[in-house]
Amino acid sequence: MADLPRLPDGVRRKIALQWDALVEKHGFTGEHLSWSKTRKVKIVTDASPPAATLDSRTTRFIRTRTGLTRPIYAHADTIGISETGRLAVERFAQLAGEYFSLWAVEQGRRSDVFAGLLDEIRSVAADEVAQLWKERGDWFQRICRASLDTTLAPTIGQWTRRARDIEIQDLEAQQLKLDMAEAQQKIARLDAIAEEVSEMALAQPASAASSDNTLKLPIALVRHGSVGTRRIGSQIVIQLLKNGSIGNRSSKGPDPS
Repeated sequence: MADLPRLPDGVRRKIALQWDALVEKHGFTGEHLSWSKTRKVKIVTDASPPAATLDSRTTRFIRTRTGLTRPIYAHADTIGISETGRLAVERFAQLAGEYFSLWAVEQGRRSDVFAGLLDEIRSVAADEVAQLWKERGDWFQRICRASLDTTLAPTIGQWTRRARDIEIQDLEAQQLKLDMAEAQQKIARLDAIAEEVSEMALAQPASAASSDNTLKLPIALVRHGSVGTRRIGSQIVIQLLKNGSIGNRSSKGPDPS
């Protein structure tokens, strides 16, 4: 695991024990080296045996002519491939789960980084399985290695999609935070304008305010303390924007008279 992040010592011990349990569970404790002899797989052919009602002489004749004198078995090199694949899939899941937990707590976690870890984990799992077959010579590399990659592909795809979904959720959450921050800034700017306009309105003489019937009631309410300046200021801002006069009032400042 030289190219993988170092796991805590306790986790390393745990996955070592899990490997021992898997080896026992799948029967890779020594007898697997003789599976090519003890686990022969009979091949089912399309040829049908002679009918049971035929006499023995006819049956022997038919078997001799059709070649059905003995059963046909799969080649010895094919024995052990499926068992090895099931062991590798479980081992891969154990390792991937531990490194996924390590990746998930990283800041700015990226799914492509975890995908790279999955490639390394596949190599580690394959190397561990290969050690179980070293006494069978080159059988694992010659026959089983390519099949193992095919068997692991769906599992690797599942872990890859899981990491990608998490990164998408992270990016969506970041965008939401940015949108909320931008909205808060806009609200703050509007509040500042509302405060400024309210102060300007209060600084005007009563006669000036009374000339604008739209602003007369809001300003009166503020002067009597019935509502806050921010709320009324927002209403004044909206009305001044409609009138097109907010720029002139805010630039000139309060009337000195």
